[in-house]
Amino acid sequence: MGLRRRMAASYVLVTAAAVLVVEAALLGVYLPTIVGDSDLQNRLQAQAGRDAKILSLAVSDIGAAVPGTGLADLLDVAQKAAREDLSLNGSPTPQDQNLRITYTAGKAVDQPVEILVDPTGLVVAGSAQGSYPPGSRLDLGLPQEGGGSGKTRMGAVAWWSSPVLIYPPGLRGATARSAAPGSYKLAGYVVVAAPIGYGGATADYSLSLLTPGVLVLILVVPVGLVFGLLSTRRLIGRVRHLATITTAVAQGDFRPRAPVTEGDEIGQLEESFNRMTERLESALNAERAAGQAEARQAERVRIARELHDSISQDWVAMAAVAA
Repeated sequence: MGLRRRMAASYVLVTAAAVLVVEAALLGVYLPTIVGDSDLQNRLQAQAGRDAKILSLAVSDIGAAVPGTGLADLLDVAQKAAREDLSLNGSPTPQDQNLRITYTAGKAVDQPVEILVDPTGLVVAGSAQGSYPPGSRLDLGLPQEGGGSGKTRMGAVAWWSSPVLIYPPGLRGATARSAAPGSYKLAGYVVVAAPIGYGGATADYSLSLLTPGVLVLILVVPVGLVFGLLSTRRLIGRVRHLATITTAVAQGDFRPRAPVTEGDEIGQLEESFNRMTERLESALNAERAAGQAEARQAERVRIARELHDSISQDWVAMAAVAA
């Protein structure tokens, strides 16, 4: 793999890593909030609505059988009559997909609770006797249908409140729900509360957080690749030109010079390479000059020796003739 491809791949990896880090940060920051505001709220609503419907049928039947019963007594008798189906004394078995309610005589600690109150917020019964004993006041404000979150004696909780209605005589189930709203009588509320973030995130919400990040990752990978190829084009060209000059120098040609185009690290490398090449050329020229001088000196010595030998021979011959 060439340098250009590796640098482009590094751009892609850095971009993908940045997206993954941002996605992880979003999951860490917003997941508890989403769980508290969405999934948990839906489960609270389902739990409260389920038991409110059961109690509505029970109070309607008891109210029709014993007319004139006060609301507090009516709610108390109804919750005792339907206790096997309610979560006020702990979730029934088998448990459905809603919250798991555990009955405790003490205070609720990091667990959901279910409370039955009258229209004024006076507690009739509850799954946590230590936190909400009968006769105490609900600390979520005046009860009304709907949900919310806030600070209570249990700490920071999310809750949902569903009304317990007394249906008109002779009406039950779907027929009762289709009756005119003015024909109902409010008996009280079923309130279900749980600590913020209780129960963890569902797969759907986790997937809803991850999907945008995956889509962004799919989009930015080719963008990062193209950006990496374009942004490294000039840099790779300078490196390749420097590599070509280096090859020429390695083959003994010290004339080429690398153009210093920018003042970055590559420019410093080009400038240093040029200085190195100049020094190598100067050193080689000096060595050649020294070699030539030595050759000339050796030639002079040879000529002088030959002249000396020739003169010596002539002198000996002349001396022999003279003798």
